[in-house]
Formats: sequence, C-alpha cells, structure tokens
Amino acid sequence: GGVEQGLKAVLEENERVLQHGFTETELERSKTEILKAAERLARERDKQESGDLASDLVSYFTDGGPLLSAEQYYRLVKELMPEIPLTDVDALAKKWITKDNRILVVTGPQKEDAPLPTELELLSLVDQVSNAPVDAYVDEVTEAPLFSEDLVPVPIVEKKTDDATGVMEWTLANGIRVFAKPTTYKNDEILMSAYSDGGTSLYDDKKFLQARFASSIINQSGLGAFTEVQLEKLLTGKRVSVVPTIGSQSEGFSGSASPEDLETMFQLIYLYFKDPRKDEEAFASYVSKQKAFIENLDANPNFFCSLSYGTRSIC
Repeated sequence: GGVEQGLKAVLEENERVLQHGFTETELERSKTEILKAAERLARERDKQESGDLASDLVSYFTDGGPLLSAEQYYRLVKELMPEIPLTDVDALAKKWITKDNRILVVTGPQKEDAPLPTELELLSLVDQVSNAPVDAYVDEVTEAPLFSEDLVPVPIVEKKTDDATGVMEWTLANGIRVFAKPTTYKNDEILMSAYSDGGTSLYDDKKFLQARFASSIINQSGLGAFTEVQLEKLLTGKRVSVVPTIGSQSEGFSGSASPEDLETMFQLIYLYFKDPRKDEEAFASYVSKQKAFIENLDANPNFFCSLSYGTRSIC
C-alpha cells in the first residue's frame, strides 16, 4: 500500500538534485570517504585477497582502462580529488537523471485490500513530480564533539599471557576481563567483541519482544545527542563501527576500527552504555517496517519451509 508514496519520495529527491544540486559539505564528505577508502587499500596492498585481484583483471579485460596498483590508485585520488568542483558533480547528475534512460518496475504481493497501482497511475505520478518545485536540501551538520568527558582510568590489577596462543589477558579493577591477540591478517583493522552473560533469557514472556528488538532499535536511533544521520556525518573519514547486540543468553557489542580510530571505537562503546538515544522517529520507522515484513510473511514460501522441529524440517 505504499508504492506511490515511496516512488514519489525517490522522484522528489531526483528533482531536488536537478533543481538545486548537492551541497559543498556533502561533496567534501564524499571526497573524504573516497580518499580514506583508497588509503586503506594502499595500507592493505600486501594483504589483498586473490578474489579482488581476479576481479580487477576481469574488469580490465572486459572494460579496458588502466590497471592500477593500490599505491597508484591512492596517489591519483590524492592528486585529483581536490580538483573536482561541485559544478562538475551537479552537471553529471543532469546527464544521468533524464526521461530517456528511465525504467520503472513495480513488484509486490497481490492483495485485494492493497492493489498495486496501474501503469497509468504510475506514469501520472511521474509527470506530476517532474519539474515540480522542491525546496533545496539543507545539510544539517553539527559541530558538537562526539565525546567530551574526562574519565578516570580503571587500573589493571592482573596481567597474564598464554604462551601457546600468544593471547594476553588483562583483568581490570571493575571486574572486566580483556583478551587481546595481535595478528598479521590485516594491516589496518582491529576487531572487537564484548559480552556478558544474560540476554533475553532473563526477561519474562511479556517483555521478551521488547528485549529481543531493543538492540536493533537502538542501533538505528543514533547515539547520545546525535541522530543516526548526524552520527554518520560526524564519523566521516573514520573507519569505525560498533553494534550493540542482545542474544538469548548474552548481551554485548561487536565492532571494528583502524588503529588510528581505536579511541573512537571505545568512545562509542562507552556512549552506548551511558547515553543510548531514544529516538521516537526511528522507533516508529522500525515498527512500521516490521509490521510490513510480518504482514507479508504469508506470501513467502521460504518462511514456512524454514520452520523445523529438532532436526526435521516441515518441508
């Protein structure tokens, strides 16, 4: 029941780009992300996977163009990226978004109470939105720092190292146990996982669903004073990720960071503990998407075939 609404939103954003273009702050964030990605490739040049190398060779054979090493690509990005003006990007969008290169495909469940729009209704919507005036996009960027607290360090009360595996173990005064193992698999990546016993098994049936979906909702709600979009903008150029999780018997975090962004990763973990964001708009969006997903399960045979009892599947 939301085809027209979704299509209208996409078409209006196209019109916004055509009429007003992008903003300088959007362009600068994109440049930063591209430059950082190229830098990471250069750092990992001796750890590049064979599948990626094979893909580059296939693209070179089928599409032509230069076959660059990671170092060459990084040097070119550093040299050429600052010279790309906003006017060139806006002009490129006008070449891509035209009436002559557009295909509209709609798929969905056949429901009598929510019929799919007809071809004429869709074409009418396209004509309605085309060239209709839209407001320019306002790129709201916050200048507030992600983290500004002065924390008291927690002392390490015990240190151990397992000689067989090289795993180091540190016990903190607050009871947290930290295990660390240096590896040479990647040059620019630190992986993290954290957990404590508990999870949804501690909640009664009435609160089970709340506990089950809490981490997914929080993960889409931003953090502290920042919405999800604001947080994404704030972390531009950083290679860092922290995801809260609640399982059946434990809760915790998973995450990763480049060595230079390790402190940011720990700041995010701390903020998820102390200042998770309750975003009503994000919550309403999550509930709406879950409702649509559940309502359409009856039309998905894979859902029924995935039900099993012990080692037996009902299919």
